[in-house]
Amino acid sequence: MIARSAGDPVAGEPAPGTSPLPLAARLPAGDPLGALERIAAGPVHPAVLELPAVDPGPWAELAAAAREALPGALLAVRAQEDPTAGDPTGEGLAAGAALLPSAAALLPSAAALGTVDDVDATRALGDALGDLLAGLGIDVLLGPVLHVAGGPDPLVGTAAVGRDGDLVARHGRALAAGVRDAGIAACGLALPGLGGIPWADAAGDRPGEWVPLTGAQWRDHLLPWAIAPWLDAVLAAPVGAPALGEGTAALAPWPLRLLEESAHAPFHGLLVAGDLGVAAARDGLDLPAAVLAAARAGAHVLHVGDPSALAPAAAALREAERTGELPPELLAQRTGAAAERLAALRARRRWLPTPDPAAAAAVLAARSSALALRAVRARRAALDLRPVAVVDLCDQAGAAALVEALRARHLQAESPLYAADLEAAPQLLALTGRGMRDPGETERLRALLGARPDAIVVHTGPRESLPEAERTVSTLGASRTMLDAAVAALLGDRSV
Repeated sequence: MIARSAGDPVAGEPAPGTSPLPLAARLPAGDPLGALERIAAGPVHPAVLELPAVDPGPWAELAAAAREALPGALLAVRAQEDPTAGDPTGEGLAAGAALLPSAAALLPSAAALGTVDDVDATRALGDALGDLLAGLGIDVLLGPVLHVAGGPDPLVGTAAVGRDGDLVARHGRALAAGVRDAGIAACGLALPGLGGIPWADAAGDRPGEWVPLTGAQWRDHLLPWAIAPWLDAVLAAPVGAPALGEGTAALAPWPLRLLEESAHAPFHGLLVAGDLGVAAARDGLDLPAAVLAAARAGAHVLHVGDPSALAPAAAALREAERTGELPPELLAQRTGAAAERLAALRARRRWLPTPDPAAAAAVLAARSSALALRAVRARRAALDLRPVAVVDLCDQAGAAALVEALRARHLQAESPLYAADLEAAPQLLALTGRGMRDPGETERLRALLGARPDAIVVHTGPRESLPEAERTVSTLGASRTMLDAAVAALLGDRSV
């Protein structure tokens, strides 16, 4: 253990509440400021606090409040779509909600980066994102997302750069290099990867629990982890991969071995055990048992997810330290290594200028829009200035964002509820997500096109699932950035 006087926290460690190993928690999207007050008043403070997936405007307010309430904590955000973002019930994965845009619609989708395949553009995107995060006072990007889309219908959808491991690695390293230039830490998500989980498995009773690949099939999925030496941290996912080792990755010792084998080098960053509440449920454990399992497995930081779990997790670690269940020398070594690495991340920005967040946001928006426009594909589809109706055939809440994108271009747009309104609309856009991979969605689209053969299909899913229709637009994602690009393409505007 690192000795220090009370009230004299080491940068990057929680203070004043302590834990034998650093803990991380996620602020809820609902009432984050209230949750922050409760954490600050609690007995244990997190070493890393993940801000909720909201627009950058609230990030600035939340970051300022968090720095005041928890001066020793590193602040982290997710700025890419990621299906591992923590869902104890699995309902988000089953409903597809986890594949909707996470950190607002700042970036083009990962699939868009892979489709364009311009590593210099991805690096420039990372530069702008790093400047924005630095300007907002955020320390850690929970990204890049390193899933490789595999199988006929992968759960990760457009959250993966693509189906080729080398492609994912190139763009993951480029994005990480860009944000690190601004002094922001990059944490790869999420070992071993979720690209092998079929969508059908996510709708089952235990969604996303196992990545059902054989040992040989894992080769390409593990290629992106060769970039581990260029990352500051790696998050082990709360999923199992029986072909790679026993137990859930967040609680098992095999991810660290796998990481070093993939990189052909020792890993000197932080290993984060991800979403221990989810991992505990999937392994049939209570939270204290999961915390101890992750500690034994080699994690430097334990991400408990729910802030209410901070105190029980710390209590479990202290009790295990007292009884010798966790050897004191193990805790001393791990705690020292974690403290040094967290402190180094906190100090990284000490001598760097703080960018203006408004200017950084403008640069990021311009670069994101340019990449999104290069990725969108329109086939025999165009809009004029007449009113537009949007019908959502995929139940993924993308219709509202599409309507907003249309209105931003001064079009009269609505998402009517009744068939009569759809039939009367001068122009009609039909929003699809899983396309040909979803029989129900396919049948709804077939019926709609029977009544309105002039409808344009706006497909937000992977390009290989694009429905068969005369007029289509492939957006490669349901984020506002991708939908804005789709509207621009429909209006014949490729200049923004």
